[in-house]
Amino acid sequence: MSELITINIPDLGDVEEVEVIEICVEVGQVIDSEDSIMILETDKAAMEIPASVNGIVKSINIAVGDMVKQGMPFVEIEVVKDATAVTQKMRLKVLAAQDKKQL
Repeated sequence: MSELITINIPDLGDVEEVEVIEICVEVGQVIDSEDSIMILETDKAAMEIPASVNGIVKSINIAVGDMVKQGMPFVEIEVVKDATAVTQKMRLKVLAAQDKKQL
């Protein structure tokens, strides 16, 4: 059985609120623990936020331009042990669907 986790906005240091300037993933996308899932921007710097787990993006709870605070939930990920295996299975399903359309 798979596990669904929610990733929250991490510690922002001395800043209370930051703007979401880019969301790097889409619902249904297979991600690796080191993939960036969003970019936040303060008046001094931009911060890439990594996924921290392998899995499949199930929901995104924020949008570009939103102001976010530490601890806010922003993405739900279905955890998988081997994202590469999941990616390969998804490619095979797409290829199989394309073959059916050609028949």
